[in-house]
Amino acid sequence: MPLYFFHIFDGIELRDLEGTELTDLAAARKQAVITAGAIIADLGASSWLGDIWQMTITDADAIVLFELHFLDTSASLS
Repeated sequence: MPLYFFHIFDGIELRDLEGTELTDLAAARKQAVITAGAIIADLGASSWLGDIWQMTITDADAIVLFELHFLDTSASLS
């Protein structure tokens, strides 16, 4: 099975050095969304308000396959 790496960049680079074996690119996309959702849930809404972070998914040759970008903004309530 192919190995996929899920790197996080949020002002600090957090490289995935182990990777995850998944069946194909579709499974890697699904895992990226699940992982990003868990990170967002763990951080809580206020901990990254206004900050941009991204998850970059690469293969074993470090070729970028796709990226997820996240930005939390709030509407003005006035």
